[in-house]
This record gives sequence, structure tokens and C-alpha cells, in this order.
Amino acid sequence: MANNIFNLYPWFETRRNLIYQLFVESIISIFLIFSYNINIYNIFYLFSLHSFYVLSSYVFGRYYLKTNKTTNLIFQLLIKFTFLYTFIYFFNFSINSITFQDPLKLELSNKYLKVFTLIIFFHQFAYQVYLNKKNSKQNKWIYIGSSKNYKKALKALEIKTLNKNSNNYCKLYFYDSNKNENLKYINNIVIEKENIDIENIGFSLSTKKNYNFNSLSDWSKLLLQRYPLELFNQINKHPYKYISYPRELEQRIKRIAEFIISIFLLFLTTPILIFSVLAIFIEDGGSPFYSQERTGIDGKVFKIMKLRTMIINAENNGPKWSTKNDKRITKIGAILRKLRIDELPQLISVLIGDMSLIGPRPERPEINNQLIKEIPLYDLRHKIKPGLTGWAQVNYPYGSSIYDTKVKLSYDLYYIIHYSNTLDLLIFFKTIKLILNAKGAIPN
Repeated sequence: MANNIFNLYPWFETRRNLIYQLFVESIISIFLIFSYNINIYNIFYLFSLHSFYVLSSYVFGRYYLKTNKTTNLIFQLLIKFTFLYTFIYFFNFSINSITFQDPLKLELSNKYLKVFTLIIFFHQFAYQVYLNKKNSKQNKWIYIGSSKNYKKALKALEIKTLNKNSNNYCKLYFYDSNKNENLKYINNIVIEKENIDIENIGFSLSTKKNYNFNSLSDWSKLLLQRYPLELFNQINKHPYKYISYPRELEQRIKRIAEFIISIFLLFLTTPILIFSVLAIFIEDGGSPFYSQERTGIDGKVFKIMKLRTMIINAENNGPKWSTKNDKRITKIGAILRKLRIDELPQLISVLIGDMSLIGPRPERPEINNQLIKEIPLYDLRHKIKPGLTGWAQVNYPYGSSIYDTKVKLSYDLYYIIHYSNTLDLLIFFKTIKLILNAKGAIPN
């Protein structure tokens, strides 16, 4: 059953630790809440407080700690929990003061926060220590194939760790039959050629019976969660052949959900948009809005609207990628880009149906035509509707080169191949996390 889930939703594999922590914390919360002799209204409030606690923990990175040292782990946990407890405490106080004004409810919820925080602090510490020991022993792989592609695989792992934590690492070693590689502490094997004869690869498997053999496609699917073009240089062997388009029911669910969410977001952010429009106009007196042509599904060209973040006539010499410290970006524009406020008018394109909330980011036709010529399989991005955010955007920094585009394409192909409503939901929450942390919108 578990294997079937990971085959259908391969991105679950690297998030099983997060899912486990969410499950355990929910059980702790349920046990704690029902240990109090309280009415249904207070139970509902404490569950809501728990949900906000978990969401805040995810946004502020409590579940992802970048250290393998116990002392550093304790320090990071103390910092995270102190900040979160203070934040949730004042949030709880404010809600009670504005709405309930009930001293007993405030006392009860504060007691819950103290006990719950203390329990999950020690649980996360113990679990993190366990993970560090487990991963240091088990997440080691042998690569069987050419040394050239092995180096490309190492490069792909480096890209994976740009925005990942230490618990998702993978140690990859190259198999050399002339050196009689010792596989005593290796659990996993990735095989470059799927039709290789395992019995004749040059080493004895008698020392250990339980090896996990994986194809290069499976390794990319589970560990990298993208399909690097450089590893699949023979197009007829690329996993793109497994592309299955979203089922009609999934498409309907997605369309209804994104329509409702877009209306809600436009309503919620109207004051922010009005303030941003005024700020842009005051800065240089130019139009706050501008429109651009973009390439959508099946190559259809459509127009999007954005808040202007560059100087007037910034592209008189033709379209160019934005770069780090781009002099064309205004002071107000830099802030709007960092917080992704400039993208909000594109919600209109989502309502119209030219775009989805989630999908590959649409490119300008001039640049798009160039990329199709230079990058194999690039036109596959146009098999589904483009999105305001996507798998590439939440896993890789802002791209401003052909190389970045190739990396992002590898994420887009992964998304197209493994599309599901649950993956969209994951991307949606990861996007919220990036926005609230002001990450991913500026070129590196």
C-alpha cells in the first residue's frame, strides 16, 4: 500500500518525515485537548489554535532544521520555538481581546500552548537526532554507469540541496569494478542503463541481500524530484513518454478551486494593490500597470497584466531577462517583486481561464521561440495550462539564463508527468511559505 502511494505521489517520499511529525503532533493535540473538561466551543477554538500553530511552524521552517550536530540542533530548536510560542501567544491574546473577551478561554488556551509547546519540543528534538543517525547510515547510493553521467548526477544533487534541509541529503558514490567497491554500508543502487545485467556488474552481492535497485528515472523521481535533461540525453529514453494528462475530474476540481481562490485573493489584497498603484505612480509618474504577451497552452499567445516594477520604457532595446541588481528595477518595484505583489493582477488571467494558479510559468513569445530551438523538450511545457506559480518556482530560485531555464524545465516535466490535485495543494502551501519568507523572487 505504501509503495503504491509513493509511486502515485513520489514527492511524498521526501516528505514522509514532515507527514509523520504533523500526525504525531495532531495526536498529542487531540489527547491534550480532550484531557480538559471543556465545552464544544472551546474544543473547536483549541483545534483552530493548533492548526494555526502547525501552519506557522511550516512557514517559519520549524520542521526543517539544517544541522547534524546536537548542540546546534538544540540552539535552533530553542530559537524556533521561542519565536513561535511568542508569536502564537500574542496572536491568541489579540483574538481573545478583540472577539471573545473571555478570561477563562484565554487562560485555558495559554495553558494548552505551554504544555503543547513543551511536549513537541522534546519530541522534535528526539526525532531529529534519530533522523540524523538514520540518514547518515542509510541514504547512501552507488551509481553504476559512466563516470561522465555520474558527475552530472552529482551536479544535480548540488542543485537539489540549494533550498533543502540536511534530512533530505543523498550521498552518491561511483562504482568502479577495478577498485572492488565495498558495499557493506550501501543500501541503494542506481543503474544508469535499465537493461543492465545485474549478475555481471563486477561485484558480489552475497555480502548483503537487501539492496534497492533503482533506474535512473526512479532515482530522479524520488530523490531529485525533477528530470534533468543532461542525465536523459537520449530523448527517446526520457521519462516524458510517461506523461499522462490530468483526468477530467481533476481538471474540474482544479478549475473550481482556483476560481474561488482567485476571487478571494483579489478581494483580500485589494487594499495592497491600491497602495502599490499609488506608490508606483508617486515614484515616477508612470502607469502603474503594464501588459505583456505570454505563450500559453498549445502555444496560444495571451496577455497578462502586472504591476510595473521597472523604469518607464525599460525594454526599448528588446526583451531581456531580469538579473540580480538589475538597474531597470525601481525602488518600489524591488519591494513588490520580493513580496510578489506585482504578480497579483495575473489573478484576472486565472479567472478568465488563460492561466491556472499552478503550472509552468508562461514565457514571452520572443524568448519562448528562442528556448524551443535551444532546449530539447521545451515545448512540452505547453501541453498544460501555465500557472501563476509552479513546481519549478517553489523548488528553484528565480532563473535568468538558459541554464536556469533547463533546470526549471526539468521540474516542469516532473510536474506534468506526476500531476495531481494533491501536488497542486503542496505547491500552493510552499508558495505561501516562500512569499511570507520573501524568497525565490529575486535572481541569484
